[in-house]
This record gives sequence, C-alpha cells and structure tokens, in this order.
Amino acid sequence: MEIRVGKFILRSDQYCMWIEEEYQSKGKDGKPGRVQRRKVAGYTNSIDNLIRQFCEHKHMASEATTVEELIKEWKQIIEDAAKLKKTAVSNDLKAMRKTAKAVKEINK
Repeated sequence: MEIRVGKFILRSDQYCMWIEEEYQSKGKDGKPGRVQRRKVAGYTNSIDNLIRQFCEHKHMASEATTVEELIKEWKQIIEDAAKLKKTAVSNDLKAMRKTAKAVKEINK
C-alpha cells in the first residue's frame, strides 16, 4: 500500500504499516535540494495504532514557544490524522469491494 495524503504517505508491506513524510532537503550551498522521505510513524499492524503514533510524533516534535502556537499545531495534527484515517479506510473499502467482485466472478 502507498497512499498519499498531502506531504504524508501511508505505506505497508505484508507485515506492518508506517507513515513517511516528504520534505525538501538543503543542498551544500544552502539552496533547496531534492525531495526526500523520512519515517514519522510505524511499524505497527493496525491503522489505529499508526494514527496514534503519528499524532504522538508530531506532538513531540513541536517547536511551539507559546500556547497559541501549540494549539494551532494540535489543530493541524488532528486535521492531518483525520485525513490519513479517512483515506486509509476508503482505500481498504475499495480493495475489499474489488476482492469481493473477483470472488463473485470466480464463483460463477
């Protein structure tokens, strides 16, 4: 699975799931470098744990210096987590429908 939601990517293999974040690296001369990825949450076997780890990571990485900044970041974390979960659930439903259709065709 590789689901893109903004700058985040939900990924999985047959054993676990994780979330990567795309970011712009800096070149040697201080100019923008290439787009790279880093893991921000995972390796877990459930989408709920993955979203929880994502929220914890973003919260712990906060650079807020005022309560107002922290609240603003929390709101963004909640929005990002909701988008990730909605997209993951939607894709799971699509995959299940596709599988059900294939099974139905085989059984004909």
